[in-house]
Amino acid sequence: MMKNILITAGGSAAAFFFAKQIRKFSHDGCVIHIADINPRELVAASTYADHFHQVPKICDVNYRSSILDIVKKYQVELMVPLIDQDLIEFPGADSDLMGLGCISTAPTREVSEQMTDKVNCSVVAEKMGIPVPEIYGVNDIEDSVMYFCKPRVGFGSRGVMCVRGDEIRSKGLFDKLVVQELCEMPEITMEVFSHAGVVRTLCRERVEVKAGVCTKARIFQDEELHRYAELIVGRLELPVATCIQFMKHPMKGWVLTDANMRIGAGSALCAAVGWDLAGAALAAWSGNSDLALESLQFEGSERYVVRVFEEIVTK
Repeated sequence: MMKNILITAGGSAAAFFFAKQIRKFSHDGCVIHIADINPRELVAASTYADHFHQVPKICDVNYRSSILDIVKKYQVELMVPLIDQDLIEFPGADSDLMGLGCISTAPTREVSEQMTDKVNCSVVAEKMGIPVPEIYGVNDIEDSVMYFCKPRVGFGSRGVMCVRGDEIRSKGLFDKLVVQELCEMPEITMEVFSHAGVVRTLCRERVEVKAGVCTKARIFQDEELHRYAELIVGRLELPVATCIQFMKHPMKGWVLTDANMRIGAGSALCAAVGWDLAGAALAAWSGNSDLALESLQFEGSERYVVRVFEEIVTK
């Protein structure tokens, strides 16, 4: 296990889960650094942190230098970005990080640009033969039809909406959002572990979602979606841990709707039944492939997991 690990977007549910798993696997052998724009007392993951760092917003001109200062001062060896903007800001093989002896768990900049951008992701997936929802131009939509709109780069379902065609035009949403055809439930997130030529997957149906985070899930395995994961891994240099989302289309079957090149907030739901993507990733990054695969256990045809709030005193 690497000694100094920095987790960004510390206020996210994914950061809390990841920090918790580091403590579980490393005991006291790892120094956890948590970075977030909020003060320590407003960040649940800070309860697992040895060092907490309040940093500027990612859009701030000083954000990058503030992260690099933390890496340099504390000799951080591993940086775990947990929102899409961080993946782009600190991609795998980032020269500044590498010069400081630190590795980013994000994919390369090329892969991030291909998969984090919703339009590019759709184009790339379709070229691989993976079905995707149709994306519409301003002259292609009908006034009375409902469409699904989302930011080109975003996370946690922020900014997504279902809107009629006439509203899209009147509100000028084409300048801000991607406009897609509506798909059907269920919505599936497939957890993907990819390391040293091995691909493991587990699916979770998002039975209930609150504020973009899955709170009730059906956990299962699916051979068709697993083959899509193998296809993507065969074409792109994915990071060790990835979450890929699918929905149903009346003609195309499963369609890929999003790809997150990182662990998600809902990854903890799969970990609850023994399929621990965070633990597997930590083991893989530490060079322990056997432990990584041991962390990915799933028994039975399906399981159900529900999530409730937990009260945490931070100060």
